[in-house]
Amino acid sequence: MNALIFKVNQLGDNVVFLPVAQRLAADGIFSHLTLWTTPLAAPLYRVLEPGLRLEFSSYQDFYPAWKHPLRLLSFTRRSRKARPDLALVAEDMGNTAYFLGLVSGAAKRLGVRPPYLKIPHAINVEVPLEPDAPAAEKAWTLGSALVQAAGNSPWLGTPPTPDLSHLMREPAGSFDILIHAGASRAYKRWPLERFHELAIRLAGEFRVGWIVTPDTPAPSGPQVAALSPRNLEDLVSNLAQTKLFIGNNSGPMNIASALGTPSIILVGPSTRSWDPYWHADRFRMLRHEALPCIACDPPGLSIREVCTNKKTPMACMRFWTVDRVESEARAWIHKWVPIRN
Repeated sequence: MNALIFKVNQLGDNVVFLPVAQRLAADGIFSHLTLWTTPLAAPLYRVLEPGLRLEFSSYQDFYPAWKHPLRLLSFTRRSRKARPDLALVAEDMGNTAYFLGLVSGAAKRLGVRPPYLKIPHAINVEVPLEPDAPAAEKAWTLGSALVQAAGNSPWLGTPPTPDLSHLMREPAGSFDILIHAGASRAYKRWPLERFHELAIRLAGEFRVGWIVTPDTPAPSGPQVAALSPRNLEDLVSNLAQTKLFIGNNSGPMNIASALGTPSIILVGPSTRSWDPYWHADRFRMLRHEALPCIACDPPGLSIREVCTNKKTPMACMRFWTVDRVESEARAWIHKWVPIRN
């Protein structure tokens, strides 16, 4: 049998899905297994080739494809080329993925039915998921449902830690603390100026590295080392070697979870289902529990781009002062450094 999986999500979503792809490739129950993902996430899966064939397109091209008939036609041809008997639409995918699963020719199309789904017959094998379950467990449930639809036994146990060893290289530098101030959407980021001040303060005692992105330039001055990862291998290697990672709920957070890197995470609006699943004891999650609007970013709903708290915008992030985060960071690194040495 042939299977086609749609996982055109952000980097962190793909890190969480990686154990599913690794298990599917290892079991070898499909004659042809095709995974559709993004170019950024593709290196996670390349080690699984040729047992896993990759299709990819950018997040920005894929989701609005229904507005562009020629692009959608091209995607349709690519989905049909996989000749799938089964199609799996992973959680949090948009309507483009559901449409492509429908027109792919797959007799069984598995997934959830989110409230925003506009294609009523796209899924004919609904997979029930607990909304508040950890994202890794939901991905594992979907993978297990796929192999059951192919006539095999369900998977037992919990999702194993993703294997990122194929992405390990000699890191660009050696740091006590590595900071990544970005996130996929602006309302999930702690204010950049606070990240800058935190980095400069910590650089007085520790070797601090800053992961540069277009939206998150490094603080000025020589105290903090600016890093511009050339590829995913650079990012993974540096996260594996640092003693402490500080960031938002983002792709690097999920990589740190897979690696077991002690971390301080400013959670912001994210639901607990996206808290780090692996090595959770090494993560200090800074979450403002008292806000009635938390969590405003639950799974299964349409993606929003702005904070919904109109009275006190970004209250969940602004609650955490530089003083508070600095104190947490110093305590956390001193707790975990002996284990990492």
